[in-house]
Amino acid sequence: MGVDRTNLKPWSKATRPDDIKPGAVHVWQTSWDIESKPVGRFQDLLPPEEQARSVRYCFKEDRYRYIVGRGMLRTILAHFLRCRPLEVRFKYLENGKPVLSDDLAEMSGLSFNLAHSRQVVVCAVTRSLPVGVDVEYMREHIDQEAIARRFFSADETAALFAAPDMHRLALFYRFWACKEAYIKATGQGLSQLGDVEIVLSSAHSMTFASLPGWSLYEF
Repeated sequence: MGVDRTNLKPWSKATRPDDIKPGAVHVWQTSWDIESKPVGRFQDLLPPEEQARSVRYCFKEDRYRYIVGRGMLRTILAHFLRCRPLEVRFKYLENGKPVLSDDLAEMSGLSFNLAHSRQVVVCAVTRSLPVGVDVEYMREHIDQEAIARRFFSADETAALFAAPDMHRLALFYRFWACKEAYIKATGQGLSQLGDVEIVLSSAHSMTFASLPGWSLYEF
């Protein structure tokens, strides 16, 4: 849906969220490492069922990513809901996407989305608007052509391979992250990536080719 871009702010260090005004999107970012002590602090914010899920991850990195992501999400939502992080309740859609429980969603109007890659976690929160967010670690050794042929439109693929070699990997991930953010907002699966066409409107800006009512912003 349409987002007010007239008051965009750069990343800043903050201790608590400001209130979300209509048409605004707040994006929060954190990072962690294997030796990070705050992981334990975040774990204390999780209810028993989420703590139990965290220990089922085989690798420490996956376990920490889940703990930090859920702890961050609960901390942010709890501020807007004026409750404790442990009191934030979720339900899950058929595709597994978490949303606020019906009573909390009706009371607050909050929508959110969470994304992570390697040691970076981002969370987007809005009121009364669907929202999706994505972050990607740029892996160099991937088959860009095969992925583009499957998930990109003809125009996207042409733009990708017309780019200079030194910029192509970054452009590939820009296309991918923008598509991924949209299908996360709508709750669709990866099979729908090909239905989302992105237009490179300038070197620093992308837009949707034909999705009326939706806005796209890269950060």
